[in-house]
Amino acid sequence: MKVLLISRDYTTSNIIKNAFNNIGVDLKICLISKGEDIKAIAQKNEDIICMLDNLDIDNICYNIRNVEIKFNYIFTNDELLIDKIKIIANRINSKCVQDHVSTSRNKLDFKKLIKKSQIKTSKFEVIYNKNDLNNLDIYLPCVVKPIDGFSSNGV
Repeated sequence: MKVLLISRDYTTSNIIKNAFNNIGVDLKICLISKGEDIKAIAQKNEDIICMLDNLDIDNICYNIRNVEIKFNYIFTNDELLIDKIKIIANRINSKCVQDHVSTSRNKLDFKKLIKKSQIKTSKFEVIYNKNDLNNLDIYLPCVVKPIDGFSSNGV
């Protein structure tokens, strides 16, 4: 299975890439950045299939098609691309697994969407109160995160 992430954040893209690799999903990245320092670093990353300096849909689609990889799924972690992601997915004959930014921000909703799309994902448990902790089957190491929000706020 091939999955494409379109992002403007090199560091977060690599974190997402590693998480997908850990569950056996081949994730490639289309990086959008004007920073020459990031471009120099990213050129060494074989998982970055294209590097662009703007959010032009035609340019993004053209560059994705040029790598000649058929992507089963496409998504973004970038609010500026949310409205464009469905158009891009349609143009490159891929499935969009991200309906709107609120889904991507809410980890529980995003996990449900990923599972529904039959993409492998790590095990997760939702804890609503202290009593829920007594009924969990948790193995260490584990990560505790708030459901809503981007990056590592609240971890």
